[in-house]
Amino acid sequence: MGASAGGPHGCVIVVTPRFYGALMAEVLPSYGLIARRVDAEHDAHIRHADALDSKGGIVLGFAGAVAAISSSHVTAARVPGLVLAILAAMGALAAIVPRRFPTWELTDLREYLWADPELMQLVVLDTTILMIQQLKSTLEWKSKTLKFAVVVLTLAIVLSGAGTLF
Repeated sequence: MGASAGGPHGCVIVVTPRFYGALMAEVLPSYGLIARRVDAEHDAHIRHADALDSKGGIVLGFAGAVAAISSSHVTAARVPGLVLAILAAMGALAAIVPRRFPTWELTDLREYLWADPELMQLVVLDTTILMIQQLKSTLEWKSKTLKFAVVVLTLAIVLSGAGTLF
């Protein structure tokens, strides 16, 4: 028995009860505490993804503005700033392109209506933890890409300003 998470926009995760049988006979006193923490962590990661997308949109807009200003009067001194502004825009765009986030395939959960409730609590908890781990790696990539775009945009602004003076 396992639970899957996935769907057209998510990753498929299958959790099998490796050791659940032995745990079912015991009371799970910390389950509620751990489940609440896992849910809070999942919600925090979703908010972080939204924040990264918003910041990426802002960086993309500024990079577009710097590119437009730098290309208004193209001179040899402005070309490096223009190139870096375009590179920053591409980095920001890469950061905000929709990624696949792991989600529950809700219709598949109906198969487990007759399963032991305590077993399903553990399966759902373990599956959610795996989903958070996948989401975390995606967010790390988005964050690094956005940081790259910000650094390149900063250089583009400096070089475009310097190109305007010369």
